[in-house]
This record gives sequence, C-alpha cells and structure tokens, in this order.
Amino acid sequence: MFRQLFRVPLIAVALAACAQARRQKMEDISPPMQPARTFTVMGNWVLATPPDSTAFAGAQSVLLSLTSTSFVLTANYPGKPPFVISGDARAKPEGGLITLTPRQTIQDGRVVDPNPDFVAGRQVTVIATAAGPSMVFAHQDNPKLPTSIWARPAEAEAAGIIKSAKDTLPPRKP
Repeated sequence: MFRQLFRVPLIAVALAACAQARRQKMEDISPPMQPARTFTVMGNWVLATPPDSTAFAGAQSVLLSLTSTSFVLTANYPGKPPFVISGDARAKPEGGLITLTPRQTIQDGRVVDPNPDFVAGRQVTVIATAAGPSMVFAHQDNPKLPTSIWARPAEAEAAGIIKSAKDTLPPRKP
C-alpha cells in the first residue's frame, strides 16, 4: 500500500515536469534568422581578410570597386601613394565566376610594374558570392589558395578595418 501511495505522487510529479519541459522547449525556439537583403557582388568592398595573407601583403587597406564590366582595386600601403589596379571585369550581380583582366597599374600618377598577381592582360578568375554586407572570393584555378573575405565599407568601418567609409571608391569605369 505504501508503494502505491508513493507511486501516484511520483507519477504526477513526473507528468508535471514533462509538461513544463515541453512548454519551456517551445518558448526557447528562436525566431528564424533574417535573410540577407542583398546578394549582389557589385559595388564597393573593403578587404576584411588580413592583407598579409593575400597578394597585398603589407597594405593597410585594400578597396575594390566592381561593376559588371570594370573594376578598380586600390591598395593603400604605409608611407606610399595608393597602388591602383584597374581593368575589365566580367561579372554578374548574383556572383559566380568573376573574371578580372587588369589593364594598368598606377602608383603616384605613373604606370608602374604590376603586382605579380595582377599582370596587365592576364585574367584572374575567382568564384564570388555575397550576402548582405559580406562577400567571399575563392580561387577557381587553385582551391588550395586561401579565400578572401570582403566587407561593405560601412561594416568595414564599424569593424575598424578602415578609418572612414567615405574613403572608399565609388563604382566607376577606370
């Protein structure tokens, strides 16, 4: 008899605990993530990957302005004039394969020897994808090379990557 009396409250407590756990679990479900509002790779970007792990070792900042037909890459090195690479682009707003073909490299107003990774006339092809304020470049030809992460200027400024988003280039034809 004692066992039966003990069993009834134990079962009642267990049922109440299960019901409470089920209610708690339902309340803990987070609202769904908000999807990114933009998915375009076009526009202005700031290299968020540390430049020393890219072709721009030593740069304080690297800016990219990309349209469907042209690009301008500007690398800012301490104590030197900006290093600007401009050229043709083949890109779609939604990303995918992007082909950049440098035409010229300018530093201090003069055409200079290019960065070895950006030789005039030699195409550079990357796979690009963007969501909201972030974009990723991955090398198509050599997947062992590191990817690079790019941020929109406002987010790069908020993260301390650049001093001011006003210093970035507007999209333009070189």
